[in-house]
This record gives sequence, C-alpha cells and structure tokens, in this order.
Amino acid sequence: MTTSRNNNSENAIFVSFHIGRGGHFNNPGTLSFSGEEDFQQLISRCSDVCMIINEDENGKPLADEDWQLVDTGSNVILQGREEIEAEKGRLEWDTIYDTDYVETTDNLSDNELECLWNAYLNEEYMSDELKDEICTLKGMKRVHEVKRYPANLTVFDQNASTHIDIDGMVGEYSRDEWREDLAERGFDKLSIEKILDKMEFCSTNDKEFFSEDN
Repeated sequence: MTTSRNNNSENAIFVSFHIGRGGHFNNPGTLSFSGEEDFQQLISRCSDVCMIINEDENGKPLADEDWQLVDTGSNVILQGREEIEAEKGRLEWDTIYDTDYVETTDNLSDNELECLWNAYLNEEYMSDELKDEICTLKGMKRVHEVKRYPANLTVFDQNASTHIDIDGMVGEYSRDEWREDLAERGFDKLSIEKILDKMEFCSTNDKEFFSEDN
C-alpha cells in the first residue's frame, strides 16, 4: 500500500527502485534503491535493452496512443506517448524477477521508505538532499555540522539545531551511554557517530572525554 507523506510535493525527489533477486537467499521480489532519477532518465539508462517506437515503417509519425516502448525481444513494455513520456512509471521486464520503476519521496510506501533508509545507513551514494529527506520522513535528525564551545556542542541538523551540554561531563560517561542519549534526542545512527567523533576533542589535559578511555 502506498502512503502519502506529509512533505512538500514541489520539493519531492525522484528515486528509482529495482525489483529482482536479492537478499540472503537471492529471493525474487527483493526491492533495492537504484538512484535519483525520473522516469525519462531511467528509460535513457535502459536504452541498451529497450527502444521507443514512434514512427511506422515508412518514417511517418505514429498517433500518440500508438507509441510503444519495446524490449529487445519486441515485447511491448509500455503503450502510449503519455505513459512513455511520464515523469514516473514502471518498466516491468519480468514482474517480480526484473522490474525498474520511479517514485517520488512524497508518495513512498512503507517498504520503499525502509529500502531508502537502509540504503542511507549503508552509505550508498545519494545526494545530501535525499539523505535529509529520508531522515525527515523517518522522524530523525541528520547532522550537518557540529560546533564545539567550552560548555556545549551545537549540532545543526536538516531542520534546526540542538545544544548538548558537556560542562562537567568529561570522563563521566562511556561512548555507549552517549549513543543512547543521542538516540533518545532523535539523531540517526550515522549522525550519532559524527557527534561522538567531535566529543573526542572535548577531552582535557588529564582526562579523556569517554569514561572507558581513562
């Protein structure tokens, strides 16, 4: 089921997915993130295995409804100019065994969002804009910058900033305790590690910041 997300559709990002074999047992129907592209870019990327037929054998333009996108076996994948020239769409080469399609981040299913979330956590290539969007949709804070001051850290995320008091905290808590604290504040896993890296520099001359390092 597709769920409409509460974000600005004007700023929605086009993302493409692949359905095919994958997972631990190489099962069919496995969803994976392909990249940031609209349907026209996807069709262009797949131009080695498909082509658009918009003229007859005499070179005369076909009516819009007679346009076809066919695969290398001359199987009709899409019919009609409107469907072929859309910004979103599906290329069902072989249903659950081989399908590529495009969706926007304002109209993701729970499964698609989880797929993007896992791709983000696995640090697959994607723009900062998409990373921010994924974290926002998951209700998480994604760190953009961490500034260190004598008594606190100021953490800037995709929507706001958070002040983390470190006055008197040197050597008091372990990394894992800080991880738990930062998770409760709503930071995602990768962002937590960025904050912890910054905390490393908050040590004093005689004491490390994290308790287990002393």
